[in-house]
Amino acid sequence: RSQLVRPLAFVLEQMGVRVCYDEKLHLITDQAQYEDAIATGLYSCKLILCVVSSDMFDVSQSDWPVRYLRTAVQRESDEKMSVIAPIYFGVSPDECKSKYGELGSYLHNKGVIGSFSSPALLQPRISHEIEPTILKELAHTVVPNVLKLLSLPSSSVVAGEIESTIRTKYSPHYPYQQFKELPIVSQLLCVCVVHMKQHCII
Repeated sequence: RSQLVRPLAFVLEQMGVRVCYDEKLHLITDQAQYEDAIATGLYSCKLILCVVSSDMFDVSQSDWPVRYLRTAVQRESDEKMSVIAPIYFGVSPDECKSKYGELGSYLHNKGVIGSFSSPALLQPRISHEIEPTILKELAHTVVPNVLKLLSLPSSSVVAGEIESTIRTKYSPHYPYQQFKELPIVSQLLCVCVVHMKQHCII
């Protein structure tokens, strides 16, 4: 989360994109309300960014990521539209297809808006500083691709400005800098929902 999802969500918000994900929902203590909020977000957003990692499919840690993904897939089936955009972290699209069955194949067929495939990126980091390779890929590839998918102007986006924004303004406590009483969630985030106007969630 701290190396990829949080800085991505942060910089998109800085650019005027409305972003929400599960870490922002932990003020909701009622389980049923929490699940309803997730489902509402997954069905009302314009774009779902799915961060694909090996942990995503490890239901021994949590089955929530796969449940999120199945809800998103069901929405695409119900509405006959494409809203899922995969970002690969520590696993390649081909590995996803070969290792993770039906859902892995489904994601593989969705294309790629960003890929962080080096195993070194998955190593625990003591520093909160974002790994340079991740920062560069976010600024040069992922953010511009997200803006294109949202039909927002991307030609004027300067990668150097994106890197500078993350370096100078991003806090590792985001989004908890606003909700300090919220617990830090340990499991990896798997589904990110991005939208411009409507209520949205990951």
